[in-house]
Amino acid sequence: MKEVWAIIPARSGSKGVKNKNIRNLGGKPLLVHSIEIALKSNLISRVILDTDSIDYQDIGKKAGAETPFLRPSEISGDNATDHDLFKHLYNFFSDRSPDIWVHLRPTTPIRDLGVVENGINLFLEDNESSSLRSVHECSESPFKWFLKDKNNYAEPIVSNFELKDTNNPRQKLPKVYVPNGYLDLIKTDQISSNSLHGEKIKLYETPVSHEIDTLEDLEFLEFLIGKNN
Repeated sequence: MKEVWAIIPARSGSKGVKNKNIRNLGGKPLLVHSIEIALKSNLISRVILDTDSIDYQDIGKKAGAETPFLRPSEISGDNATDHDLFKHLYNFFSDRSPDIWVHLRPTTPIRDLGVVENGINLFLEDNESSSLRSVHECSESPFKWFLKDKNNYAEPIVSNFELKDTNNPRQKLPKVYVPNGYLDLIKTDQISSNSLHGEKIKLYETPVSHEIDTLEDLEFLEFLIGKNN
């Protein structure tokens, strides 16, 4: 039986929305939504909050997450990557690591347990993929977009397209999928490589997922929660 742990990364230094990861949404701090969905899963054996803030740690503990460390300052800034975060996890838990990490970003707080567990089960049964990333279909095709040359003339965003192709109906254009943060699944063995997600990324299509980057995003999700009780 493969061991599966969840990691909820919640650094405190967000500049777009101050203290974004503990902003109130639906009556609870944002990061608590991700902790709670992980705790409900029978497939996840440990739920770990990764944060650089003692205050965030306290909130996470009260919600039921483990908080075995504070994230080092050198990987807590704006330029830190997900790979930096996972390398730290890899080293911290070097004596006992899970087979698979479930990466749940607090900024995508609205999830369905069935969708999360279905994704985990698919990945557990898949021996070929290096990782799994959740996506939803892009509502507006980027094949209709333009690049701009040095003279301000339009160029297709795809090199083998002609400008007339950008006017094709959406149904005739290739489908494009947006990574949405619903869940990412990463094999521990993959973390030590040069690429966190590897070359065989399994795409897992989920319902449209709303990510919080601005105060307006937060307000919109609050509206959706109220509308849907």
